[in-house]
Amino acid sequence: MSYEYIGAIVEKKFKIGVFRGTVDRFELSELDDGSLAPIFHVTYTDDDTEEFLLEVLKKILVDVVTQNTNVAPAEAEVEEEAGGADDETRTVD
Repeated sequence: MSYEYIGAIVEKKFKIGVFRGTVDRFELSELDDGSLAPIFHVTYTDDDTEEFLLEVLKKILVDVVTQNTNVAPAEAEVEEEAGGADDETRTVD
């Protein structure tokens, strides 16, 4: 899903050096062939911006920050089958 890349950190090499940026949004855009694809908007630390298709974005990704909880999906399913979570918090190492 495209939402998982919001907040992701990228680094791109330019003629004057390497710059770091953050994916701050995406929007669906119609491509030349008529199909829809997410276009990701990146804001660099120097406030310049750029937009990328996913295939290009993946090449410059440094870190993807997720919005998940600390409970692994397998543990969440087990807790749900058991009738809910215990009082203690489970985390994934």
